[in-house]
Amino acid sequence: MILSILNDPVRASTEENAARIRAVGFPAPPDESAETILAEVAMIRGAIGRVRCAISTYPETLGPLKGGPLTYTLDSSDPEKLKAIVDDVQRRTHEPIAKLLPSTVMLGNSYATERLKSVFQKFEIEPGGHFIDVDERRAMLYRLALANQDLKAWIGVPSSEEAAQLAGFLAAQIEAGQDKITLLLPAAWSSIAEWTRRAFGGLHLVTGEKPNLRHLGKDRVFVVVQRKGEAHPEAAAINALRNAHYPIAALTFNATAQLSRYMRFMEDAAYTLRKLGGEQPAAEDVDDAAWKQLHTSPESPRSLANAINYGAKTRAFSCGEIAFFGDLRYSENAPLWRKALDNAARLLFRSPLKMPAIVCEAPGGMLLDRDDRFSILIVPSVQNRFALAQYEPERHIAEFLATKLALEKQRRQARAILVRDLSIESIAAMEEFFSQTAQHITTE
Repeated sequence: MILSILNDPVRASTEENAARIRAVGFPAPPDESAETILAEVAMIRGAIGRVRCAISTYPETLGPLKGGPLTYTLDSSDPEKLKAIVDDVQRRTHEPIAKLLPSTVMLGNSYATERLKSVFQKFEIEPGGHFIDVDERRAMLYRLALANQDLKAWIGVPSSEEAAQLAGFLAAQIEAGQDKITLLLPAAWSSIAEWTRRAFGGLHLVTGEKPNLRHLGKDRVFVVVQRKGEAHPEAAAINALRNAHYPIAALTFNATAQLSRYMRFMEDAAYTLRKLGGEQPAAEDVDDAAWKQLHTSPESPRSLANAINYGAKTRAFSCGEIAFFGDLRYSENAPLWRKALDNAARLLFRSPLKMPAIVCEAPGGMLLDRDDRFSILIVPSVQNRFALAQYEPERHIAEFLATKLALEKQRRQARAILVRDLSIESIAAMEEFFSQTAQHITTE
């Protein structure tokens, strides 16, 4: 792995920070062995045979693995998410769910997995050997083993001194006011974005954005990850960023490098950055009268725009977040919803305010430890049950209400938007709502 630092206006601080970090040292790697993981997976195969489908309660990190089972993420209590997974696996295999369940394994434990157990029982399949309560790291290693990957290449990856250099560089940029860390990944590793955002929890790590100089403030610093010999999907934008003198850290991995090397490198960088005290400034408080005035109901395009304008003017937030209480991955209209929400992020935050903005599934994709975000919570008013699993939507609705209440107690900038359902018509109505909102957003 090669680390190149470009356009570093505070190089002396970077070098000083890196020296301090090297004295701190890196965290110890997890205590695990390939032999143990392979033995545990052999027991799974011995109990249920060939595994054709693996469902996990943890966010996706690895992407599709050649030779491995179909994989899905069930990280929500939304009945529609479980139904979308069941529908998708039947569509992709051209087989009924009753025939697929005997070769399905569930990794992790949640309320949704308990409802999935009822589907097994409905078809008189003993769920015991199919449901395995493991942590996120082990779930990932199980997936690798099920795809017959070389586990030894994933376990015990050594630390790299370059991680200290990256952490020192980022700490220096944060101290200089460039605290929005924007990650640009190669296409083959795009699935690791959410994992990286959580690894750098407590910091502004922006993922999923296509850089556009017109939408960028001077508070940005970029981390570019590339694989030798592969064209980067944002190559033109990276060149423009370099010419615009944005600080950039470029990480170049060998074309054959395992994703585990990237993960260890970024874990070390995030750990040492926190040990160094690379914290970003908190948002400024909003006075009580303004707080009450801004939180009106029902929401309208003008009231939402007023809240965004006031929060931006008073520096109560420096990043936007559009959190969707629904499925953005597997359902029929999921790609259309994600495209519409990403456009809303552009209209409301990126373009007028030059602020980063993320689009995520809620609540799992939200970063609740930051108080300087303006969060727009979107939830369908029509919530459907999943009859096959006898799965009612009450738990999902409760999650939405609990999230909204938690944000309000933290005095976070948060507004809730109700859409009718998940239909194309609701997408169009939402797009019109945000288009009208954007007309009232000012940059003064």
